[in-house]
Amino acid sequence: MIVANSFSDDVDYERDTSEFVLESGVVDYYAVLNIDDDADASEVKAAYRSLAKVCHPDISGDDSMNMCILLNEAYTVLSDPEQRSE
Repeated sequence: MIVANSFSDDVDYERDTSEFVLESGVVDYYAVLNIDDDADASEVKAAYRSLAKVCHPDISGDDSMNMCILLNEAYTVLSDPEQRSE
């Protein structure tokens, strides 16, 4: 899977979280964090922090709540080696 390494303006991070759901119904956490699937722990953390600053409800309002929840879930899974391997 190839995921762009820069923040995408094509996705509305304030509302549309369906962009990250694959046809199988599984959420693509790499796409949520906008990183490659071989990103190391520091890249995962940096991407999370960068996006959290953009989509946090205190900054973007209540419309970004779903994206913030999904972002936290993606970071939780991808920062844990056991969960990430699943």
